[in-house]
Amino acid sequence: MNSLRLGLGQGFESIASKTAIVPPAVPTRYLLRDSPSRGEDEPVRVLFVGNHFFDKGGRELFYAFRRLRKRYDVELILVTAVPEHHLDYFDSFVDLIRKEPGVRLYSRVPRQVLWSEYFAKSDIFCMPSYMDTFGYVVLEAMANRLPVVTTDMFALPEIVKDGGTGLLVHAPISSFETNRLRTPETVRRYREAVLDEKLFAPVVDALEASLGHLIEDGVLRKRMGEAAFKEVEQGRYSVAERNRSLYRYYCEALQ
Repeated sequence: MNSLRLGLGQGFESIASKTAIVPPAVPTRYLLRDSPSRGEDEPVRVLFVGNHFFDKGGRELFYAFRRLRKRYDVELILVTAVPEHHLDYFDSFVDLIRKEPGVRLYSRVPRQVLWSEYFAKSDIFCMPSYMDTFGYVVLEAMANRLPVVTTDMFALPEIVKDGGTGLLVHAPISSFETNRLRTPETVRRYREAVLDEKLFAPVVDALEASLGHLIEDGVLRKRMGEAAFKEVEQGRYSVAERNRSLYRYYCEALQ
């Protein structure tokens, strides 16, 4: 079930009619007004941005990239870090990343640089997350006219239209229970599972297929990127639509 379609649940029926969801929006000053300028002889650049490398599917993306690099002229930009409980595993994994040609790894990038150097100069955004409640970074990618490859977890299918503004792959696990609660036991089980690489082989396969499709088809990349941009420029995730919704709900509340 996706968060924006999800009701308040049992026990809240009496106030359900008094509630509404207003999705976030990207400020208009951040919208990339021109399509990314990339030479035809340049590698296709895939961008990942997320401070929870393993929770956001960075490992699976890296493994998929290793396969894709054997067939395509492609490079991978990773802007990432990890929480303290993943530090030891990440430190050992970084050695693999740094030895792989075509991969660049960054952390703590200033926001202005992130937008001007990475979002604006990439071709595909990929974040196959298992833990996002919404995933605002996906809107930022859409604001930069990038097609998005992500998972079918929680609210992400609400943001990314599969086949329209990007492509979805199935997430085998989630950090959320079906009732959206997180207990200490839930968190413990999830933290153990997310480091078990055997669970994620299908994700690597799906990412290889989805990214390969976009790498091969530049026309499709542009079409999806433009559709994604329209969603944040004038669609559901635009400032104008957000403001119209807020105005309508405030007027209803005042009646």
